[in-house]
Amino acid sequence: MECMMKLWILVFALLPVTVYADTEVIEKYKFYIVSASAANYLLTSLNLESPVRENGDIYHANTQYQLKTRFWWRKDNGLCRLAKTKTVLKLNYTLPKLNTKKRDVLAVWQQWYPHLYTHEKGHGSLAKQTAETIDKQLLAIKAHSKSASLKIKAQSIAQKEILKLKQSFKDYDLKTNHGETQGAWIYAYL
Repeated sequence: MECMMKLWILVFALLPVTVYADTEVIEKYKFYIVSASAANYLLTSLNLESPVRENGDIYHANTQYQLKTRFWWRKDNGLCRLAKTKTVLKLNYTLPKLNTKKRDVLAVWQQWYPHLYTHEKGHGSLAKQTAETIDKQLLAIKAHSKSASLKIKAQSIAQKEILKLKQSFKDYDLKTNHGETQGAWIYAYL
């Protein structure tokens, strides 16, 4: 019995230290109301009502993100190791919402809007992938002799990935011409 107990203690002592990662994604939607009496006024209404403006350009939708990572460490045998990570991703989508029962307007909207929505969700997917990448990279950090160096390494990983995400958003819009190649430009339906 005593031999069996020692064997179990040895088995548990040799098991790798488990690090726990927790990723939380919060998605919120903000809608602005668009009304048009006819399909040919839909673009004008979108341009007038859209709150999404950047460098003098008007966009009909937008995805913003806020990505924060926290981590906790513990000391084992004189080495600092990450014990837990928590990454919180907040996604805020700004999208138009149609307020009309005009058939010609509805017909255009039903063709166009799903493409716009898909484009914005593509931005959201990029942010979600980044949050997962941060967690994976944090979990892979090796033990450090000092907690300060562990903290610097973890912060560096998160900051590097957030900068990459910013560039990924730009590249995605450049590749799709802000959704045009995905059918997200209303001009194609008017």
